[in-house]
Amino acid sequence: MFVKRMVVKILTKFKKCRTIATFSGESGDDVKYNVVDHIYPVFHRLDRRCITFDNNGSYIYSSVYKSEKRHFQPIYPTMQKMIDSYFVTPPRKALVLGCAGCSIPRFLTLHYNECDVTGVEYSGQLIKIAKEYFFTKAMKERVTLIHDDAFAYMKNNAGKEKYDLIFVDIFVANKLHPQVSDEGFIQDMYDSLSDDGTIMLNAFGLPGEKAHEYIQALRPHFKASYVIRYNARYYIQMIKNKGEMALYDYENKVSEYASIYKRIVE
Repeated sequence: MFVKRMVVKILTKFKKCRTIATFSGESGDDVKYNVVDHIYPVFHRLDRRCITFDNNGSYIYSSVYKSEKRHFQPIYPTMQKMIDSYFVTPPRKALVLGCAGCSIPRFLTLHYNECDVTGVEYSGQLIKIAKEYFFTKAMKERVTLIHDDAFAYMKNNAGKEKYDLIFVDIFVANKLHPQVSDEGFIQDMYDSLSDDGTIMLNAFGLPGEKAHEYIQALRPHFKASYVIRYNARYYIQMIKNKGEMALYDYENKVSEYASIYKRIVE
């Protein structure tokens, strides 16, 4: 593993970055999106395509491997492992709130042959970019992107469809959107989960104790809630209904690559 990290580190020094498209924000201000290819020498299985977002600072909104043979994408690898560990039976329907370049829909459609994905994205510009530069053939067949505010979408559609997975990745620049903790939003997601479904929330930038406070407020809703830690990042998971043995098996799998920072099981 150490040798692999060193090789990637060395290759990174020699990678070539090529901007293939630039888009202005929808509001006519100074916001700018760039679609950038990172090309690595020799090992082209590492080649990536990214969206960078410039607005009083530069942020990477999405990053995917260009090779469709690579199911697990470079953004949020821990959460992708969590998804893979959780589902003994592959998920059939998933909802992704906050899509950008669709790295999670890409993972879901490449890794699960029969998983249909609905993605909700606030930015029409990002939807245009994703469809033109990031969609695979499988995504064109099984991913539906909806231009809407995620909170309004959940309020208007709660319970109309049941999803095995709801993935929440809603940020304002590099800050977690404050509405993700609203009780109504949590209830709407709960109502939209299948009986064995799970919600996974990217809590990047949220301190561990704040993430713990978040899951403590979920007690009336969910069978189990977790704060998962990998390095200095935290991820929140909510499980609607799962047996004790299934939870035990899942926790053992997670512990192989991350730590369970907090755990609440009813």
